[in-house]
Amino acid sequence: MQKLNAIILAGLCIVAGCDLSSAPPIPAIIEGDSMAPTVCGDHLAASCVECQFDFKTELVQKENFQLTCPNCGYGGLKIEDASLQRSTEVTLQPFARFPRRWQVVGFKLPEKADKETGLKRIVGLPGETITIRDGDLYSGGNILRKPWALQKEVRISVFDSKFNAISPFDNSHRFQTPDESSGWKVGGKDLRFSSKVEAVDWLEYVHWRNFRKPGKRDEAFPVEDSYGFNQQTVRELNTTRDLMLSLDVEFENDSAIQISFVRQDDEFIFDIAKTEKELLLSFSGSTDSELRKPLVYKSRLEAELPRASIEFSSFDRTLMLRINGTAMFELREQSAGLPEAGVDLNDVPNPAADQSDPDAEQPLAFRIGGRKGFFKVERFRLWRDLYYLTAPAGFETAEELKLTAGREEYILLGDNSPKSLDSRIWEKPGISRSSLIGRLVLPLDSP
Repeated sequence: MQKLNAIILAGLCIVAGCDLSSAPPIPAIIEGDSMAPTVCGDHLAASCVECQFDFKTELVQKENFQLTCPNCGYGGLKIEDASLQRSTEVTLQPFARFPRRWQVVGFKLPEKADKETGLKRIVGLPGETITIRDGDLYSGGNILRKPWALQKEVRISVFDSKFNAISPFDNSHRFQTPDESSGWKVGGKDLRFSSKVEAVDWLEYVHWRNFRKPGKRDEAFPVEDSYGFNQQTVRELNTTRDLMLSLDVEFENDSAIQISFVRQDDEFIFDIAKTEKELLLSFSGSTDSELRKPLVYKSRLEAELPRASIEFSSFDRTLMLRINGTAMFELREQSAGLPEAGVDLNDVPNPAADQSDPDAEQPLAFRIGGRKGFFKVERFRLWRDLYYLTAPAGFETAEELKLTAGREEYILLGDNSPKSLDSRIWEKPGISRSSLIGRLVLPLDSP
């Protein structure tokens, strides 16, 4: 349970009925892991000796416990090499207006209003019924979508090419070319493409299982909802297709890069071509998995600089693309309602589970294509979205969970879904408006 200290002032204001909009900010200290790694209580800071990736992890109570790097998967990190980091200091601002969805709030815990307080994120508003299904949240049968700023706030790192292992496992690289004649050169920390051919030359990303049982490095696995922070938590992992990636690309003129993302039977392709003074963006794909309606989109962005920062997201069944910080594209799946019973939108075949079928679909999240010219991907980063479980680890789970808030109540969940004790298990899922103390403004400020 994420708990807060030093919030007596807010409690007094609520009891006295004073105007919270004019109340001063309230300093607080975080305790617990339910909002980690967004904000943390006491925790460990570790650095991988193989790839030098820095990460946070829960306090480990077991002797001789070895940590696993969430970036490269190295599992021999000594616990004594990690350093203790004290609780994050934050500030709560009493509400000047009604609380909003996605805000992180301090509140009085149910049945412990006079003793303890908690910190969670508002996901359900008064009178709403929130459904948790396949890692996503729904209200009124429609998926709840996070704005771009919030996506970047809650995203969880999966891989960063800046931190490559010193001694790569099994000499396998995450990016694989189809054959030796490919225009792609893979090695080190960057990816280089050079070709005079107009046809697309694809470079496929192969994901490694980075947590617990990494598996062989020549086997592809889907991206799963592992938490590098929860090193001691043992549970069944879930496949997720809610991903965000960024590419730092150095272009020469008259070159083009493509990004392909596949979700079930639909493929979405972004083509970004560099000319002397602009980037040309075109898009093709299907807007609905049932209707199969093709969609083509074109846009221009003045970009005289040779470098471009490309960011792509597929969170909450919405495709977003930004280039050099400019929003270029947003496409919402038309049929983004609750899936039918037994249908998992994140489900992908796993060839490691059936080696008898050499033609089994590889669980690749995406691929990068070079169309012509020369460019270099200087850094590649991959994140995943929060994956909401129907219950914390150790509690009985279900395919679907519905949580209903009363007229003046809010549904609260922690970002660290496997460890958070929240509306999913409280006897009464809704928290009253009068129990909310204020919104978190430091170190975060919810959009």
